[in-house]
Amino acid sequence: MTGIQLIAAERERLIGKWKTDDDQVNGELLECAIQVADNVWNDDDVAVAPFPPTGWPYDRANRIIGKYKDDHISRLVIAGALIAGEIDRLLRIKERA
Repeated sequence: MTGIQLIAAERERLIGKWKTDDDQVNGELLECAIQVADNVWNDDDVAVAPFPPTGWPYDRANRIIGKYKDDHISRLVIAGALIAGEIDRLLRIKERA
């Protein structure tokens, strides 16, 4: 599979799990994606941020990082799917306007 195919499959998995991204109105999907992707080349096992966010994005990022610590591809795929979710959410808002 290609990178885009892996991201699309992960996005579909997330849709099946969460049903909607519309309740993530404060950038949570993007923040989680950034934390997961930013940490790929860092030796630490926790998300890195000067002022880490509280709540689910930070907790979720740490769980993803912990589960896929040495699997950079999986972490980038998950980050890509989360970014796609944020794009989809913003497109739905734009369509309703």
